[in-house]
Amino acid sequence: MKLYLSCVLILSLCVCSCSPSGRETNSAADAKQGSDSGKEATTQSDKNGTFWQLIDKADLKVVTDPWPAKAGKATLKAEVTPNDDDEKFAGSLDYRLSPTEKSSAAWQPMPKVREDKDKSVYFESPITLTAGSVYIQFRVHTTGEKGSNKEVLELNDWKIEAK
Repeated sequence: MKLYLSCVLILSLCVCSCSPSGRETNSAADAKQGSDSGKEATTQSDKNGTFWQLIDKADLKVVTDPWPAKAGKATLKAEVTPNDDDEKFAGSLDYRLSPTEKSSAAWQPMPKVREDKDKSVYFESPITLTAGSVYIQFRVHTTGEKGSNKEVLELNDWKIEAK
């Protein structure tokens, strides 16, 4: 419940701090679009990247290291928290970098690097960022019974500026 209230507060702050053109500075507008498809993109502070709340109420938190993003070699880091049933994420995570929100580039697997006692699962992948705007997109595979893929969710709205 505290996490939900924190998300609402952060989203409210983002909507209130719109740029003069009326366009939110990160993806608060995309949060509305995302909630329509069963996911919710929400911005965090610049130190923390961004996150989405998945359909099962698990969070996918992502950030580049270094952050804020810089052109050159970096590490893409992701964390998937336990779901509402306190179950550890057992699926897989892919990513791709794209200059536009619409992309047909191949997905790259993100290797799982560790798990913690709180049942969060961590992924990392080395990336190279070019200067300018880039969309870092994710594809989340959840597993169903007997390991079959139950659902594939694409998250395409995280746009960063690498300097």
